[in-house]
Order: sequence, then structure tokens, then C-alpha cells
Amino acid sequence: MNPSLEPEKLRYAPLLIFWSLWLLNFLSRTATPPLFPVIETEFHLLHTYSGLLFASISVGYALSIILAGHFAATLGHKKTILISGLFISLAHLMLWSVHNYLGLLGLFFILGAGCGAYLPSAVACLTRHYNNVLWGRVLGFHDTAPAAALLVAPFFAAIGLGFMPWRGLLTLLALVNLALLALFWRLVDDVGVRVRPVKGRWRLMVHHRAIRRITLAFMLMSGASLGVFTVIPLMLVREMHVSLDTANTWLGVSRLGGFVFPFIAGVLADRLGYQTIVLRLYLISALLTILVGLISNFALLIVVLFFQGTIISGFFPLGLSMAALLTDVDERPAAVALVIFFAVLMGMGLVPLFLGMMGDLFTFRAGIVSLGVVATLGTFLLQGLRIPIQEGLPHH
Repeated sequence: MNPSLEPEKLRYAPLLIFWSLWLLNFLSRTATPPLFPVIETEFHLLHTYSGLLFASISVGYALSIILAGHFAATLGHKKTILISGLFISLAHLMLWSVHNYLGLLGLFFILGAGCGAYLPSAVACLTRHYNNVLWGRVLGFHDTAPAAALLVAPFFAAIGLGFMPWRGLLTLLALVNLALLALFWRLVDDVGVRVRPVKGRWRLMVHHRAIRRITLAFMLMSGASLGVFTVIPLMLVREMHVSLDTANTWLGVSRLGGFVFPFIAGVLADRLGYQTIVLRLYLISALLTILVGLISNFALLIVVLFFQGTIISGFFPLGLSMAALLTDVDERPAAVALVIFFAVLMGMGLVPLFLGMMGDLFTFRAGIVSLGVVATLGTFLLQGLRIPIQEGLPHH
């Protein structure tokens, strides 16, 4: 597929395949928290150990995304994406043979490692397959997949558990993923280039004050988003005594706004400026996180979860754009990789583990309130950042 041919015409098949792979990649991780009440019962786990399961996914993911450049440099982007998907399906299929906690922990690490290698190579392929005049639309559409996964995951668990065990649900994801990989391998051409791994990431982190501040803000918001998402089903079932299917159904409803709000936030940032919008989104999200932990009424909690999930979804793409605007062109891949690396470790690793421990020692709600307070205190991280003239980066 030659990106120079017919640049004005958007070719849908490759884009849909990449979008579906990204959806399955994200769903492979986000489908597990709605299943945690069932997994806890089968393995007789404390909440802390459930948090550690999700943390093992994040450690595998973070290590993989840091090493993704080396994988692509050695294998090329197409093979990297293929192997990434195979590891995801392998981890799900092997769940049938695991009946102890340590084995489960190992497979979740493999799952995370498989998920992490996808995104850098996918973005590289998309920006090579499509002319740069289409990048905004292509990458914008591709990046709706995580929001779709957060929306689908609770419904997937709520409906699916009525028909099959939790291992069967994840096996279904594995089989669909394998079918998509077969389509990808047959229909999508490799981009024909291998990349040199980005160097100097740690030096950039140490010496670039603005990137350090954005990274810390991302870590707190990632915890307030994915970290809280992981424990909501457990909190609703164990502390508020809601049935599992009801908990997952309403958790899915609470994610609806996140599918469209990032585009609205992008328009607002164009008109009012990145720093103004990002700072306000951050502060409102942190305050809503505190409310999530304070409210004991189920109906009101769902309303607050809806607004918290919606507002916080606008922070991440704009925050990454800020990180890009605050660095030179040749530093941007390193800056974005570092922000994502630490955000994943925090949001999918340390925060679920912390909230699980709080659930065992006190309550999940106490942990969520503590997280929200710390995030609110972190608002200063985004104050005073000098954003250069905006370069028309697409919002996605």
C-alpha cells in the first residue's frame, strides 16, 4: 500500500483493522476488573491480591512499551504487532491450565507485556500508510478504541457471565484477536522501515522540568481513571452490596461520555489554550474523584462516576499534546513514551494495589478519597507551564 497514491482518499480496511486490534488490546486489560469479584471468590483472594494482579499487567505493559522501539528495530513494525497480539491470545488461552495465584500472576504479566508492544508500531504504521493530510482523522479515530473498550468491558462481563465462565469470556477475546491478526497479516502491508530505538529517555526525564511535572500529573490522573475503574466493581459488590451484573452494567453506562468528550475538549483547547483547559480538566477530575469516595447513595454515585469518567477522558490526549508542545521535535517520542510509561505504572499498577490494600484494611472509598485529595494537591504541577505557540497538532 503506497501512502503517496490517492492521498485524498481514506482507505478504510487497514484503519478498521488497526482500530479493532487496539480495541481488543485495551479490552484484554480492562475486561479483567469487572471479573475480579468472580476471580476473588474462586481463588479466595484478598482485595490486595486482586490489585496485585492488575499491577502485574501494568509492569509487563510498561516494560514492553519501553522496549517496543528495540522490538521494532529488530523485527519491523508488522511482526512486532503480530507477536504482540499472539502473546495476548496465548495468555488468555493458558488461563484454563492455571489454578493457583502465582500462575495467574505470571499470565497477567505476559498479557501486559503483549499489550505494550502494540501502540508505538501501530502509530508508525498508520502514519506511513496514510498521507499526513489524513493523520488527524486517522489517529483520532484510532484513539477512540480505548474509550470504546472502557465502555464495552463492563457490559461484556455483565452479559457474558450469564452464558459462560470468566475464563470462557477471555478465551472468546483470544479467538477474536487471533482472527483479527490473520486479517491484519493478510491485508496490511509492512511499512518497510525499521526504526532506531529512541535514546536519552532517562536523561530527558531528569533534566526537563516541565516533562517531570506533566508526568507526575499524568500519574495521578491515570490513578484516578484506570486505578479507580479497576476497583469500582469490587466496591459496588463488596461494600454497597450491589449484584455483579448490576454493578458492571452501570459502570459501563458511566463510561459513555468518555467516547465523545475528548473531541469536545480538543475544540475547547484550540479556542482557550491548552494550559487553561488541561488545568481545569485536571482539577475538576480530582475533585470528582473525592466525591466518588464520599458518596454512599448508589444512584448518585453513578452520576458522579459518569461525570468523573467523562471529564478525565479529555485530560489525557490534551496532556500528551502539551508534552509534545513543550519539547523539541526530536525529543517528542521520548517525552511521550516516558509519560505513558510512568502513567501506566501508576494507574494500572501502584494505585490498584494501594486501593486493594485500603479495601482490606479500611474501605475502598477511603482509598479513593485519599487518592482524590493527593490529586487535588497536585494541581500546582500544571500551573505556570509556558506553552509555545501551538503548532496545529491534531487532537486525538
